[in-house]
Amino acid sequence: MVAMLLARSCVSLIPAPIGADSREQLSTAAARIPRYAQLMDRFSWAKPLFARHVAASHIGGADALADVHAMWSRIEHEDAWSPLRAWMRWSLVEEPEAFLDAICADVLRGGPDPGICVPIAAGVDRFAQRFGLVVARSHPTSLAQRAETAFARSIVSWSMPVLMQADASRILHARELLEGELNVLRLALESAAAGHGSRDDVRDAARLYNARFAELEAELLADEDDEVRPVAGTVALSLVAMPQDVALRSSADAAAAVSSAREQKLRAAHAFEPHNDQLTLSLLVKVMGRDGVKGRAGRAWARG
Repeated sequence: MVAMLLARSCVSLIPAPIGADSREQLSTAAARIPRYAQLMDRFSWAKPLFARHVAASHIGGADALADVHAMWSRIEHEDAWSPLRAWMRWSLVEEPEAFLDAICADVLRGGPDPGICVPIAAGVDRFAQRFGLVVARSHPTSLAQRAETAFARSIVSWSMPVLMQADASRILHARELLEGELNVLRLALESAAAGHGSRDDVRDAARLYNARFAELEAELLADEDDEVRPVAGTVALSLVAMPQDVALRSSADAAAAVSSAREQKLRAAHAFEPHNDQLTLSLLVKVMGRDGVKGRAGRAWARG
């Protein structure tokens, strides 16, 4: 939700059958793989965002699936990632429909299978680094996620109110109402990430945005016939630089921490210092003060 408001545009890895490039082929796949049909139903709310090019599943015809397979191969062949191999479900790479079904199951149940989510997270990071994108990450809660922050170099942190729950049309409306302030903040963030701007520039832009959001809050949460009740709240954001393979590093460290002494020694023997061109920018998102989250009916709990 933060990315869809703050970013100029968003790219998401949306699972799809390999080689399916028509509505008929997608419909056939949905009939064969019930979980795929369920997942596409979950994504259906975002159709207006894709139609307006706020969201997309690829850049110039490329999506992150090739990067996911590349990371899968690294886990299989590079000794540094040996602690992860016990988690992997190798047969899925050779079975496209089983692979798609496993990804859909992992997303739908909300309880990540490391054998699926680790190569996907690493592949998305690699894709982002190749195309100069910023990866949106939730505030770390798992052991592996917390381990990622040890590799992070902070660029700037700030807080801002956002729509934490809303339908696609309301997100588009908010982007239009806040366009001027969002563009100023985006430019400040781009300059800070490139090393040309300062943290103060970002925070000054955020203050302007925050003031404008407060002015428009009644309109942003106006009582209409939305399918999803709009909810606003404040988030703390941190723009950081991380190694492109941070998902592999942190997950391998987490796995080694509960593995054999031999694997721990192997991890210790593989120390990494990323080159500048191997860094990926990430935006860490933390929800602030859930008891202060506002909806059109007053206070409300926002689901992540």
